[in-house]
Amino acid sequence: MLKHNELLFVSDYDNLQIFDITDIHNPELLGIYAIGGIDEMIVENNYLYYVNFSDFVILDISDPANLVQLSVIDNMSTTSVAVKDTLAYVVSSIYPSIYEHSLKIFDVQNPASASLISGHEPSRHFEQVIIEGDYLYVFEEYVGLNIYDIQGIQPVLCGFYSLGSFVSKMTVQEGISYIPAWAGVDIVQNDLLSSAGGVFIQREERLMLFPNPAIDIISFMLDDAKHAGTFSYEIIQVNGSGIKSGKLAAGQTQISLDGLPAGVYVLHLRKAGERHKSGLFVKQ
Repeated sequence: MLKHNELLFVSDYDNLQIFDITDIHNPELLGIYAIGGIDEMIVENNYLYYVNFSDFVILDISDPANLVQLSVIDNMSTTSVAVKDTLAYVVSSIYPSIYEHSLKIFDVQNPASASLISGHEPSRHFEQVIIEGDYLYVFEEYVGLNIYDIQGIQPVLCGFYSLGSFVSKMTVQEGISYIPAWAGVDIVQNDLLSSAGGVFIQREERLMLFPNPAIDIISFMLDDAKHAGTFSYEIIQVNGSGIKSGKLAAGQTQISLDGLPAGVYVLHLRKAGERHKSGLFVKQ
């Protein structure tokens, strides 16, 4: 169910029903459409974006009594969609045997010809996506909450909160995530360097890491003269202890990940003993 202005969208197994609720005591049925089985839907401007198990669909709802289907994109195992400006972020729960990406970005500037821009994060179990400000919040079943910076075209992993499962949809307001859990509600604040159960990195302290996810080597970039010098580093597994550390030669921008098991890590660079920059990465 979704309320938008004076319209109420109700989806059941078979149909999507649209009501005018200007008079809340006497809702008026505007239309019934045989497009049931919707997993999630959102409205931006005069467009309804929805996902089901197999498709990502865009509808023109400028005339609620006569919906017009603009785009249908086959996107197996789709679970959630979020839209910002002219981009739609669609997530899927992809099983390891399927190689497609679990986070896809579509250009929806012209909803009648939506097109895929890029795919990210292969074989992940992404269940829900929410956008607030410059951040994309993606919940991953049995893993936790991944937070991406989406100031640029490519999302950058900047925060992670470990959580095994949740019982209903999360919400995000003013940078704080409210995640229903089996024993209550987990409350997570973004843009903190550290938080109980997770690691969050402020934008000005962020270290750009690539490739991310990584396999055997993680690289970083320091593009400012003030960052010149010799660094030491520490790699910590999220919700764990430090498992690797060392010194970097002048100009060295790569670190071997040999011996690290698959998981989510934070890399701290230190200069003269003080923490300088930090970044999150996934080791596959």
